[in-house]
Amino acid sequence: MNHYLDEDKYPAHVKELEPAATDLFKSAQWSMSRQAYNNWKTMVNESLVRAAVICYMLDKAYKPEEIRNELLEQMQRNFRWMPELVSLLRKYEKEQAKYGNFENFYPSVTDFFKGYAQKENERFEAIR
Repeated sequence: MNHYLDEDKYPAHVKELEPAATDLFKSAQWSMSRQAYNNWKTMVNESLVRAAVICYMLDKAYKPEEIRNELLEQMQRNFRWMPELVSLLRKYEKEQAKYGNFENFYPSVTDFFKGYAQKENERFEAIR
């Protein structure tokens, strides 16, 4: 996952994702830092890896309670967008032929984080 946020290889991904991911990282910085995730790129990459683990669990028919426990653990670690991100990766799995590879799907990942950050920012604005 990490290479999709390599500024030399994919500068457009970085430029487009950075504002939204920075906002999300700021709101999770304390808990992310305690897990040794010190920047938005690491947070995004770890989010995708953790969501992929849950997809694997779903594909390998883990018990529903095990999957739920894994999902809850990730959310408790402040990867609060995990249910929606897992759903997005499941969409990729179902429509993989349409995309060909994950690189072609990555704009959907960017859109996901932008949308999640926007909704979260709107929630923060509601208190003004």
